[in-house]
Amino acid sequence: ATEGRTLQAAEAYRDVFQTALDETNRGHAAVQLGRLYVAEENHRKALACFRWVKISGLAARDERFFFVDFNIGVQRACLGDRARSLAAFRSLLDAHPRRLVEITQLFAQSRLLAKQMEENEGFAEELLATCPELFGMDPSDGATSPAQDEG
Repeated sequence: ATEGRTLQAAEAYRDVFQTALDETNRGHAAVQLGRLYVAEENHRKALACFRWVKISGLAARDERFFFVDFNIGVQRACLGDRARSLAAFRSLLDAHPRRLVEITQLFAQSRLLAKQMEENEGFAEELLATCPELFGMDPSDGATSPAQDEG
């Protein structure tokens, strides 16, 4: 993929995903395939790849895949599903509170997420309300997520 042979890379990742006996190898292939789809702005297919890692339970069993909720949240934001995007980010923080520094770095380094926040009025404010610890705020200071407000 880094050599510009995206089609060959995608075929290789699909082959590993479909034939690997080791679930971890399938997970890595799914993530890499998802990244290829992101590069081509095919957010639905990227989301499907990242969701497989989550739905399969691999993300919960293997800490190396902790970032998948972040990827899911970014893809949902790109698809205009703000509520589910924010829910994925909240899930990431709730599942991995000890990785706050790493998670904050994911947010800080994501140009795609920054673009979504710039283009979608109110998204940054909703992110602050849903995930205040990303901004150095204590989540118990009264900030609530939209999901908590609803029920």
